Amino acid sequence: MKEKSIVFAALATTIGLIALLFPAGAVAAGEAISVSPATGPAGSAVTISGTGWEEHGSRELSVSITMDGTPVATAHPSKSGTFRVHATVPKSASGTVKISAIIGNGGAAYATFKVGAKSAGCPTNTQIASIPGAGSVGSKFLQKGSGWLPGGVVHVVLPHGSKALFLSISGGAARVGSGGGWQKVVTVGKGTPPGHYTYTATESAPKCPSGKITKTGSFTVR
Repeated sequence: MKEKSIVFAALATTIGLIALLFPAGAVAAGEAISVSPATGPAGSAVTISGTGWEEHGSRELSVSITMDGTPVATAHPSKSGTFRVHATVPKSASGTVKISAIIGNGGAAYATFKVGAKSAGCPTNTQIASIPGAGSVGSKFLQKGSGWLPGGVVHVVLPHGSKALFLSISGGAARVGSGGGWQKVVTVGKGTPPGHYTYTATESAPKCPSGKITKTGSFTVR
């Protein structure tokens, strides 16, 4: 009996060492993804968001994202288990596209994008605004648009030679949401003289006469 006890103890020790050398993968509970917009023509720009994933920094695990098996993006989940990446639906896609998100610990989630909706025409009520319309150096305001083409990217620039310094963590671009809206938080940088300044926002729009949408906004620095 004593010999059996020794054997069992040795076996338990061996199993414990194996567990230390080869730890089981930590699988986050409830991995999920969503895509926006969820419908549109092939070649559409989309945003893929994830929740419930294992943090990238803990074991440097990345989330591989594919569309019908074609790699389109790689995501690195934050400490909160979330991520957001931009991707483009392949121009060869048709019908229902399966979007797969898979991480090295075995976690996975899926979503779909429906191809078939015709490209939107040229918008007729595109708007742009600064909210508020005036402020001092160091203040913040929104550059905000409505009625733009969903899924596109709006590029915002100051005219050549402008003395304004408008700073934004998102740079000079903003992605248009499924409802046609977009916005950027802008800070008036130091050294900007008082005055009335304009800026131009542009989005590619093949069905518009000029091939793009262009609107001019303004902001007054006091």
